[in-house]
Amino acid sequence: MGKTSCIKKKISTLILCILITICVRGQFYQPPSYLSIDTKYKVLDSAKLKITYKLTYVKDSNRPDEKYIDIETLLIGDKTSKYFSSSYAEYNNEIYEGIKSKKHTSIIPNPPRGVLGVEIYKNFSKNEVTFIELGTALRSDFLYNENIPIINWNISNVTSTIASYTCQKATAEFRGRKYEAWFTSEIPINNGPWKFGGLPGLILKITDDKQYYNFECTGIEQLSKKGPIIIYDLNYEKTSSEAYNKVCNRYHEDIVPFYKMRGGAVFSINKGREELKSKKEPYNPIELK
Repeated sequence: MGKTSCIKKKISTLILCILITICVRGQFYQPPSYLSIDTKYKVLDSAKLKITYKLTYVKDSNRPDEKYIDIETLLIGDKTSKYFSSSYAEYNNEIYEGIKSKKHTSIIPNPPRGVLGVEIYKNFSKNEVTFIELGTALRSDFLYNENIPIINWNISNVTSTIASYTCQKATAEFRGRKYEAWFTSEIPINNGPWKFGGLPGLILKITDDKQYYNFECTGIEQLSKKGPIIIYDLNYEKTSSEAYNKVCNRYHEDIVPFYKMRGGAVFSINKGREELKSKKEPYNPIELK
């Protein structure tokens, strides 16, 4: 009985190591939160407008020429909006289908390069933002709520055409970064990508002054058949924005003690699976404060 228990313990330990082994090239086994037709969810609103954005961003400020790209969607209803990664949603669906067909049995492929597992909800009546990060390297699905941020915009008379709409320029500082935004009063909706908003029209483009984060509208669709705006019922680790940012900083500063704290280890695949003593990850968050 003791021998069997010992074997089971060794197998469990091996599985745990497989699940949280990190490769120094930045590729790792990452069991995300699989969002499927079987996942329970709550309908918050019905979307009447769908906006697609292309996000181009720099993950490592020491390598500003190395760009990452994610395709993201903003759904807008009467009471709620939802901003999320279209690329991540497609990836999740592919993984779910792969699991059903038994294509993925042990090692699950990583998300495409640059994909963000983030969802941002704005509840207009409650003046509240709900931020969710799904299936990340942090080994948890995080959720926090905060007030819809107040951004002090300076609106100019400069205009430009974006996605066939006449847009007006506005500038502001938001959480440690300076931004230039272009909004259109032709769509008089106070909203935009990420947590941005507060202008007398929809934001179609916004870029920080260092060109680290660039959101640009690539399509606008008036939905003839309204679709549901849903939030998934997952086992979220509920936190605050401050605590979440501290976790992110701690992880990127050195992932080795972070994973050891959670019962795992970090191995190099270039040195015969040698266990690493330290491993810093590049970190250039959109919100610096």
